[in-house]
Amino acid sequence: MTQIFEHYQVTWRNMYQHVFKVDPLACLLCGKKLLFAGMNFGLNRKELMAHHHDLACLRWR
Repeated sequence: MTQIFEHYQVTWRNMYQHVFKVDPLACLLCGKKLLFAGMNFGLNRKELMAHHHDLACLRWR
């Protein structure tokens, strides 16, 4: 008996989605796609959430 396995690309985004059940490149407030620009290390979760909320609420002119 031959088994056929579906091939898919393993990426950071796919692994993150599989483990945490959240799209890492989607805005938590509006759901639009985000552009990955870098990572911040050393901040706790409360500081990160405040930082991302401020960024998400910016109004582009």
